[in-house]
Amino acid sequence: MTITVTNRELLRGYKKLKNRLLCGEIKCIVIKQSDGSSLIMKPKEKPQTAFEAMVEQVKKHPINIKRPKADLFDFI
Repeated sequence: MTITVTNRELLRGYKKLKNRLLCGEIKCIVIKQSDGSSLIMKPKEKPQTAFEAMVEQVKKHPINIKRPKADLFDFI
């Protein structure tokens, strides 16, 4: 969900908007400026650790390991 506010509304309800943004209730806040431009506030994405990145890759591309039909000692 995206909320559009003015500078005045942002100053008056900054703490409430910040808490809603950090809790995940809203995805971003668009702040309209008087010159027609707008600013977008989003929470920072936390950087992934190497372990989290590998887990995500394994979930996307699962590893399929097939057992051999015969054991190594069956061929000796």
